Amino acid sequence: MTRRADIASPSLAGVSLHLGRTSRALTTWQRDALTASDHDRAARYRRSADALRWASRRAVLRRLLAARVGTAPNRLEFGRAPCPRCGRTSHGRPVVVTAPWLHFSVSGSGDHWLIGISSAHVLGVDLERARPVDVDAISRLACSSTEQRVLRLSPGSGLRLWVRKEAALKARGCGLGSGIRTVLEDPTLSVADVNFGPTLLAACAVVAADGSAARVGQTG
Repeated sequence: MTRRADIASPSLAGVSLHLGRTSRALTTWQRDALTASDHDRAARYRRSADALRWASRRAVLRRLLAARVGTAPNRLEFGRAPCPRCGRTSHGRPVVVTAPWLHFSVSGSGDHWLIGISSAHVLGVDLERARPVDVDAISRLACSSTEQRVLRLSPGSGLRLWVRKEAALKARGCGLGSGIRTVLEDPTLSVADVNFGPTLLAACAVVAADGSAARVGQTG
């Protein structure tokens, strides 16, 4: 079962979000959506719970994307775009090789997962369960001087800030260590919080259609 939400922020129009939770076992329709390679990858997880979470997310992702493309879920081919900083494809943004016009991003936290899909924007999503975090570590390792001052005044916003940053970095297509301190100052990105209730924190970031002039917006 998935829950769908379309972001209300005008700057993020055209993005569809799907929130779901891993079931106790893969259903037949989930198994049928996966490829042999998917099954092999899931089998490499040491913990069966982690294997189930990954396979469940992968199956739903395939189903959602296949409905947009008009093909069978197990016929979709995934790859990675070159990293905009180094050009490598080992850690670039994931793409649908056979439908490069369709953009997506996936995030998981425990049994919950979030999938964002758009044909209008390159995007990134992040999802985290609400929980205490080491605000000092986030401030020291991932924040600009302005954000550090904000966290000193409002330490409870540390996880929310982290979620925004992860979504923004995914939209950029770079790794976590690539400009994380200043990523929310990037004028080519738009970032919005997404409300799924008090126990989950989520954010979605998109790259401006023209690659510039989009003001980073944060709701909440």
